[in-house]
Amino acid sequence: MSEMTDVIRTLRERLAADEASRAELLAELRRRRAAEDDQVTAQGASARMRGAYEETERRVAGPSRPAAARSASSATRTPGTTAMSSAIERLQELREAVRAAERRLGAVQGERSRGRRELALAKGRLLEHLEAVAAGEADSDEDLEGRLTDALRAAQGALSARPVLARTGTAGEVAGEPGLPKVVDLELVDEAAEARVRGAQRAVDTAREEVAFFAAENLPALAGERWPESQRVGAEALAALETARAADAAWAREAGWWSSVLELAGEPGLAEEVPQNPFGGLRRVPVRGPLAPAPASLIPDPEGD
Repeated sequence: MSEMTDVIRTLRERLAADEASRAELLAELRRRRAAEDDQVTAQGASARMRGAYEETERRVAGPSRPAAARSASSATRTPGTTAMSSAIERLQELREAVRAAERRLGAVQGERSRGRRELALAKGRLLEHLEAVAAGEADSDEDLEGRLTDALRAAQGALSARPVLARTGTAGEVAGEPGLPKVVDLELVDEAAEARVRGAQRAVDTAREEVAFFAAENLPALAGERWPESQRVGAEALAALETARAADAAWAREAGWWSSVLELAGEPGLAEEVPQNPFGGLRRVPVRGPLAPAPASLIPDPEGD
């Protein structure tokens, strides 16, 4: 560790003495930090050394280093290396990325039918005008008709005709096998909108894959970070359970008192008017092990490092 401290001190002295060698020093420092990352543990010494490296690297890189590069060095690392940021925070970021991608997908999906709506509107306006002129309800206006026709052509140009296929039976087909495809209709589609939908769907798929991969790769780290909250919830639940168990026992005792008294009074039938125990015998439910809403196999070992 003292050897690496001397390296850092030497680099800083060289930096102060010769600004022209900044690029070379930065490359050397990054190589040394990569080698150190493979050797040090995720405990105190590693964190202190990495902090010293990053401070020196910022001085070497100068103020022009982009923010994205700075944030990359603090991204969550996989198990076995020092976690520079919260795994749960990173998981939340990835989940929000999925939700954002899904919102974008929903938005572009809503644009699929806009072209057909615009075509129907442009066609309706032109036909309405032509009909009004023919009925003598409006004067012929070549400029207006030209604009309406251009709008219709523009709307038509934004759409493409796509065949709708269906399988129909043939005289020689084998029973149970589908017939040959046949064009039964044509539908107008906005190919640009369709392309945007495909791209947005691909973004959603990618975001979902990333969050699933991250969760799988960092499950132990996520469990370790979440365990204190699971413990807190478990402790509250245990306290509530103990209170409910005590209330259950008290209810049973009181109901038993009434049952015995009614029996003595010769009115055992009145016992049916006593409401059913709302706790349902909770006092007899055993509680084993630490109570927490977390998988037992992922609960951190209190005796571990």
